[in-house]
Amino acid sequence: MIAHLHGRVDAVQEGAIVLDVGGVGFFVRVPTSVSNHCTVGQPRYLPTELLVRQDEFSIYGFVSGFERELFRLLTSITGVGPKLALRVLGAVSPGELANAISEEDITFLIKIPGVGSKTAKRISVELSEKISKLVHDTTTAEVSATRYRGAEAVFRSLGCTPVGGGSIAGDG
Repeated sequence: MIAHLHGRVDAVQEGAIVLDVGGVGFFVRVPTSVSNHCTVGQPRYLPTELLVRQDEFSIYGFVSGFERELFRLLTSITGVGPKLALRVLGAVSPGELANAISEEDITFLIKIPGVGSKTAKRISVELSEKISKLVHDTTTAEVSATRYRGAEAVFRSLGCTPVGGGSIAGDG
């Protein structure tokens, strides 16, 4: 799997970008909310998902790991393919989507272009528990990262220096 890409934007079109990573141009399908905020020449980091179909390899890129996990959850539902999942993620923020799913707000989901009542019900029923776990896990990871950065700042203020030019813990 290609977990992420970091490079320079070479081309932008609605719903896709070409990202130059070390001289190799990767065509990456992205939510329109991402492509609308990309400019040629801009450095960009994208968590990605590689989907292999019988006749195609496709890379999907996201603004965050949380958004990538939402994509994975959405595409796990019968009737929700990658195109619809990208359309959903391009129409609403990851937080709004997570709230709508956890609250089983079918009215909100139906307002997303391409999502009908049956699909909205399926999304809310099949993902309500999974989304709560994802939000909990993401929040826990963010709290841990914040605590880690705080501890790192304390060590720096005490005169400690990073090992190998990375963080205090030596991950670099």
